[in-house]
Amino acid sequence: MIYSIDPAVGLFPQDKPATTPDELKTRLNTPVWEILTTFPFNPLRDLVVCSGSVVEGLGNALSDIDVFVVRDDPQNSRPDEQSGDEGGTIWSDSLNRFIDVTYLSMSSVINVIQRVERNRGKVPTRWEMHPGVALTDLDLYHRLLTSVTLTNNGRALPHLSKAVLQRELAFVHIIPCRARWVDCMGSAISGHHGQALCFALDMLNHAVAAYCSVLGQTNPSDKWRTAVVGRLENDPLELRQWLATMGAGSFDARQWSALISEHAALMLFQVMTFLIDGGFMTMSARPRPGLRFERTLECIYEVDPRGRAARVAEIGRDHRTLQ
Repeated sequence: MIYSIDPAVGLFPQDKPATTPDELKTRLNTPVWEILTTFPFNPLRDLVVCSGSVVEGLGNALSDIDVFVVRDDPQNSRPDEQSGDEGGTIWSDSLNRFIDVTYLSMSSVINVIQRVERNRGKVPTRWEMHPGVALTDLDLYHRLLTSVTLTNNGRALPHLSKAVLQRELAFVHIIPCRARWVDCMGSAISGHHGQALCFALDMLNHAVAAYCSVLGQTNPSDKWRTAVVGRLENDPLELRQWLATMGAGSFDARQWSALISEHAALMLFQVMTFLIDGGFMTMSARPRPGLRFERTLECIYEVDPRGRAARVAEIGRDHRTLQ
C-alpha cells in the first residue's frame, strides 16, 4: 500500500483506548450489562473481557464488539451444546451492533502467553535464528492486553507484558522485511521494476509495523496499519513526514521501488538498533546504492542482496552514531 498521511489531518478516530467499564459505557452510550445479557456465561466463575477496535478507540458506529469469555475448566473452552454456550457473531437489537463472542479456557490463555513470552524479547545472535511467534498468538495477546474486564467476580487475566509484545511483534516483521529487500533488489536488477515496487511496498509495510511496535503501537492487524502510524505519540524517524512527502510525489515504478526500499531498509536497521540498544542511532552515513546496513550485537555490516557482508563499524557500549 502507499501511505498518504497529512500530519495535520487525522484519517482515523483518535479516541483514547477505553480502560474501564465506565469509559466503555460512555463510548457505546449503553451500560455494560446490555453486552453481558446477549450471550450465556457463568457470572460467578467466568471472566468476561471486551476488546477490539471499539475498546481501542479505532471503531465506528458499525464496528463489532469483541468479547472473550475465559473459563477455568479446560473442557468448557469449546462450545457446550447442552448449555447453549456457542461462540460466534450475535446481533444485539439494544446495542444495534454485532457482538463477536469467543469462549476460551484459562489454560489456553496461559499457553498463548507462554508462547509469546518464551524468549522474553531476547535478541538472537543472528536475526534468522529467532523462532518467531505466530501472528494469531500475538493478536490474542494484544487483544487481552488492551481489553476491559466486564465482570466483577474477582477473576482476572494473568499478567501480560506490553514490553515483551512490542519486541516480539517487531521480531516477527524483521525476517520478512529482510527477505522482501532481497526480492526487491533481485527484481530491479532483472529490470522487473513493477515487481520490484510490489516487493518494496511489502517491505515498507513490515518495516512500518516493526517501527510502530517498538514505539508502543502493538495492534498487529494490517487493517489498522495507517491508524497506528497516525497514533504514534512520538516519531523520531519522522515517518509521517516522509510518508506525506512521498504521497505528494510523482515517480515511475523504478524510482518508487528505489525510494521506498531505501527508506524501508534504513527503518529496518533502526528497528534492529532499537531492539539491541533500546534506542535509535544518529546516522549521517548511508549505505552504497543497492546495499543496506545490517545491525548485530557486535557490529554494523553493509550487506548486498546475495548475503555478502562487509563490516562497517564495531559497536561500543555507548555507540549511538554512524558517520
